[in-house]
Amino acid sequence: MFYFKNSEILLYLLSTQQMYLQSTMVRLEEWRSRRTDAEEWMRHRQLPQDLKQRVRRYEQYKWVATRGVDGEAVLKGLPMDLRRDIKRHLCLDLVRQVPLFDQMDDRM
Repeated sequence: MFYFKNSEILLYLLSTQQMYLQSTMVRLEEWRSRRTDAEEWMRHRQLPQDLKQRVRRYEQYKWVATRGVDGEAVLKGLPMDLRRDIKRHLCLDLVRQVPLFDQMDDRM
């Protein structure tokens, strides 16, 4: 049986938190770079202000919804049966709201 000292557990938790923060910062920096590129492109193409604003709102929405993580890319790297189980978990409540499917067996 393994026994950990409090300091070892604390170090583990801190290192895990640091890795998470670094990952978030990398994604944030990538988002900022894409946003700068988009601004430059819109300026170069002389888009009207209303279209620029729509692009900005979409990019902001996309960041808030995903925090820079490409969920499709994550799923593509997983085996098909695991992808199916994840999609079922994410969508099952919504599917059950449809009267035709509300009595559906969980195995489906």
